[in-house]
Amino acid sequence: MKTDSVLLTLVERQTRFEIILKLKGKEKESVNQTISQLRKSAGDTFSKVFKTITSDNGSEFAGLHEALQETLDVYFSHPYAS
Repeated sequence: MKTDSVLLTLVERQTRFEIILKLKGKEKESVNQTISQLRKSAGDTFSKVFKTITSDNGSEFAGLHEALQETLDVYFSHPYAS
């Protein structure tokens, strides 16, 4: 199985503030680990910068709700909806 690095892009909708992080792979464990590291490095400001997160329905985001449920609301977009 080939594992390429991928980018996780977080964009704040109103201010257009962007965070782009390099992940080791496109698995839910990589996404969860990176989000946990971001939470740890941001400290108390994480909950001030991020109020909600909306992601697509990819399997790599399957653990977002569990990883962030105590911090913020996680939403998933509807397929084929703009």
